[in-house]
Amino acid sequence: MALDIDKGFARWVNRETGETAPYSTDEPMIVHHDWLADAEKMQHAIDQENVPVWFFGSAHNLHTFQDMFKHVFLLSYPNEDAIRHRILTRAENDYGKAPGELDGIIGYWKSYEQNFENMGTTVIDCTLPVEKIIEKIREVAS
Repeated sequence: MALDIDKGFARWVNRETGETAPYSTDEPMIVHHDWLADAEKMQHAIDQENVPVWFFGSAHNLHTFQDMFKHVFLLSYPNEDAIRHRILTRAENDYGKAPGELDGIIGYWKSYEQNFENMGTTVIDCTLPVEKIIEKIREVAS
């Protein structure tokens, strides 16, 4: 079973107050908020299923949950141009398109990826053909 972290497993949290906040384009959310995954909700979903659970998506704190999973894969951006292209051309998600958001994403991208690499995550270049990405995931997961 594949579950999207953005669909009920993460939320915007104000860094100062710890309160959940609705998404707003008034200013880039990244300025005062973090998109945080909820480990308890994720573990509950894992415990409820009788099949392997695959989570996909991203959250600022996701690297801290690596021990919950048998395998963790990071689809890595090889450069800033690849990030810009992905964000500006995707149709299913507007995050990154409001003024200042893309710059915020670019600002934390390298440290975000480094957190995963430091934890021993399998890093895969996201610009590879989808067949190659699937091949790598299957190779590691089998």
